[in-house]
Amino acid sequence: MHHDAQHARRTKHGAGVRASRGRAFTLLELLVCVAVIGVLAGLVAGAARHAVHASHRAVCANNLRWLHGAVAAYMQDHRETLPWAVDPYSLAWDRHDPVEAIAPYLDVAAPFIDEEDVVVTGQPWECPASREVAGRHGSSYDYPPHRLMLKHGRTRVTRFHAASPWQPIWMDREFDAHPGAGKMAARFDGAVGRWSELRR
Repeated sequence: MHHDAQHARRTKHGAGVRASRGRAFTLLELLVCVAVIGVLAGLVAGAARHAVHASHRAVCANNLRWLHGAVAAYMQDHRETLPWAVDPYSLAWDRHDPVEAIAPYLDVAAPFIDEEDVVVTGQPWECPASREVAGRHGSSYDYPPHRLMLKHGRTRVTRFHAASPWQPIWMDREFDAHPGAGKMAARFDGAVGRWSELRR
């Protein structure tokens, strides 16, 4: 009887070992798990990148609205004339209108070069998607009217934009500042968004 009890325990123990061995992962199952984890990680990383890009576009759009509002306020005080601009990004020459022209309407300091020759800038001049551009030029944004002013003069350009409200007032300097979205821009009429959509 004692022998039978020992045999039963050994049989039960052996069955438990076999059962535990039967529950172990096979190589194929491990590979499938690794593949699933890799796919999930890729989806999470893609979603994170999308969220970052969307956040950058939101901040950029807010900057452009802010800058457009400052230009509108400037025009009210200057006979509905756009800020004059010869070369709005030559900080080294101390000529960066219209940045200085509209800075008082933003209640923030215009970008400047400090004693160590470092460009000091910030919101709303700096787009989070192109901080390097702001670090070089003081602003991430271009002021398209300045190109026309050099050729046609301030008054004619102002009239042209008033007659063509879809013309841009501010836009990203970099061609593909926002991956997948290109440039962000603010039009004369106040519309803000992707330039590829605004110019249609």
